[in-house]
Amino acid sequence: MVNTMARLFCVPFAFFLWVAPLNAHLCNDVFIQAKDNLAVKVDIRDNQLRINESAEFRVYLLNTMDRDIANIQLAIDTEDFDASVKPASDWRSYPRLKTKNKDGKKEYFIVKLQRRHDTAQGKYQIGLRLFNGEDSSMIFKTVDINDAMAAMEVPRLTLAVTIDGDVDRTEWKDSLLCTSLYEYVYEPVTASWISKQGVNKPSDVQTRFRFSHDDENLYGMIDFQTKSDSDVARIYLAENHDAKPQVITADLQKQTVTLSGNDQPLKASFSGTKIEFSVPLDTLNLQNADSFYVNVTRDQNSKKTYWRGNEISVLDPIVYANFILRK
Repeated sequence: MVNTMARLFCVPFAFFLWVAPLNAHLCNDVFIQAKDNLAVKVDIRDNQLRINESAEFRVYLLNTMDRDIANIQLAIDTEDFDASVKPASDWRSYPRLKTKNKDGKKEYFIVKLQRRHDTAQGKYQIGLRLFNGEDSSMIFKTVDINDAMAAMEVPRLTLAVTIDGDVDRTEWKDSLLCTSLYEYVYEPVTASWISKQGVNKPSDVQTRFRFSHDDENLYGMIDFQTKSDSDVARIYLAENHDAKPQVITADLQKQTVTLSGNDQPLKASFSGTKIEFSVPLDTLNLQNADSFYVNVTRDQNSKKTYWRGNEISVLDPIVYANFILRK
């Protein structure tokens, strides 16, 4: 998945996969499926990894493939710290990572890093490597720890956005941009025991979401760019990885912006394919939050596009980006 979002960190991914029938098989089809269906997220409570003498954090995994991964292990790649890794005590199927398609859920490893005596203060590259526990040369996925944090800053405004439908470039030029949505499609595969698999594909339906905030409100702008018979954008917001997301729904044809569980429409203004809206942070239960988790989607007629995750994981905040409210 590629996006042009202003990111705090940007590192390349490398993907490999080993699976056996009905579990995770070395073939191009599974290679593609794992890239788009094995989510890895690092949970850092204060949004930064600080290691004085030691630090402990969680590495969450979510499998949305069509099969379980039979034996998954995590290694920490670093020359500057000693690392220990253990599975969560309630990961009952360990080392099997069950697919969410068959009642699986997110699981996590607990990682502890200990500073080596000759490691000075500074910034260091730390890699996460997920591999087959029966053959360590078979690597499922590698990712830099900063990228797995998915931390992105939402700019703080000194002057409030005027919700008037006139999308002023000076109001939105420094806002956080989310774009490059994709379709999650099912494709036929060559393996005889599988009929099809879900993968991400670039979409010709593109949407631009922008965000900023002040002390009291979250501001959003949606540019649908193209208009059809039915155009609906959704913004999913969760307080933490375990919370049920609230959903902001913007309907271009009905000219409404609403929040799930709230009877009153949000303050919004429409102009062509663009929508501006605001929502009080206390309405979202985020008035004291430093950060929260966000995903976006867009439906055009029967076509659905995703920014993160897919139809199986869209309601699971573990695949969302971590929005940090800049002070």
